[in-house]
Amino acid sequence: MIPKRNIGIVFVAGTLFESVPITILLGPILAPAAAKVGIDPFHFAVVFEVGAAIGFITPPFGLNLYVASGVTGIPYLAISRAVVPYLVALILVWIVIACVPRLSTFLAQFAGLGGAGLGMK
Repeated sequence: MIPKRNIGIVFVAGTLFESVPITILLGPILAPAAAKVGIDPFHFAVVFEVGAAIGFITPPFGLNLYVASGVTGIPYLAISRAVVPYLVALILVWIVIACVPRLSTFLAQFAGLGGAGLGMK
């Protein structure tokens, strides 16, 4: 299971920055820490990127909400209120993915990719 602190860091960073800077800045810091406590690197990467993607639609600075507001002409606050049920569902799924590593590693193991530096058991 991914530590709650790592999930929180990725979630807060996702609300403030785009996913590429988060990956470049936080990935090299959090990945070795996760590997040191025994978390599968492939699982950590999936949880990390899903969290960064969820941050893209999280108010107050979710970049995709600003884009949707500009494209549709709907006020930002209206879009922010409408996205809350979807955000809750995404966060619940993210927590399930973080708590059940088999969900994120099954397809890679099924395809025979359990090696080549992925670190899957």
